[in-house]
Parts: sequence; structure tokens; C-alpha cells
Amino acid sequence: MYIVGSSGDAASSNGEGQQVKVKRAKQGHPRTTEWKREANKRRRMKGESYTGFAKSDSGLYKQSLTKEPRRLGPPCCCKKGKQGKVLKCSEFSEDVRSEVFRTFWSEMNWDQRKVFVASNVDKVMKQRTRTEEDTSRRGHSYVYHLKMEKFVSVFARKCFCQLYV
Repeated sequence: MYIVGSSGDAASSNGEGQQVKVKRAKQGHPRTTEWKREANKRRRMKGESYTGFAKSDSGLYKQSLTKEPRRLGPPCCCKKGKQGKVLKCSEFSEDVRSEVFRTFWSEMNWDQRKVFVASNVDKVMKQRTRTEEDTSRRGHSYVYHLKMEKFVSVFARKCFCQLYV
């Protein structure tokens, strides 16, 4: 919206006799920190409990469903992890696992989490084919690992997901 004139006059002129339109100042910025949805979004991104959406009987979505905070999953109990030859699931103590979980959910933002997970998951070509090649569409596998200090440990998918999800 424009106001004509600078001092409430119907028209003001500069030195050449032309009218000048002056923009009105904005009333203020929205206070997004006070919004319920933004507060829930921040809590969800930090892994804390928040209020989610649920569909009511009338078909409308209401923000009324309380969601639990993120919790560290149980340690992996796969056979290959216990043998410790290929997968190193059982190599990390509960303290290390809880520290990684806490760092992931409380100290990283969403973009940092995406980069962290992408850097710890490798997409590799499959090693062998057990079926006819025409019937199988699978062309790659995923290798999940965690870099701690100076060494890299390979994890089972279930163990990796329980650590971060």
C-alpha cells in the first residue's frame, strides 16, 4: 500500500513539482516462535515428544495425537554381528551407542542428519546373482557403517536403523 505525501498531505512534491509515493512501513514480522505448529516441528526435529495430526471421525485432521520421544533401539542381536567377522554390531558399548544417538538427535539439524546418514551408507554393486538375470531387478546392495575415531565398522541394517530411528 502506498501513502501519497510524506507528512500526511494529500500530495507532496519534490523540487521539480512531481508527486512522490512513499511506502508504508511494515507492521512487524510474524512471531513464528509462538506458533503451535512451529513449536511441534522443532520438538519433532530434536527427537522430543510432540503433538501430531490424527484424522477425526468427521474426516478432518486435528493436531491432537501425542507422539512419544525418539528412543535408542535395543542392541543388535544378529548372528553375524555376534561372530564379529564381517559385521561389528556388538563391538560398540551401550555408552557409545547412546552418545551417538544423543549427538544425532540433539546437536544436528535436518540437513546435517541427511548428510551424516548419506556418508555412512554406501551403495555397492551386488556381489553375485543366484537367479536368472532377466527376473531379478536388484542391481545393488547397501553397506551400513559407523566411523568412530580412526576406524570404520560395518553394521547390519537393523542395528544401524535402531541407532538412528
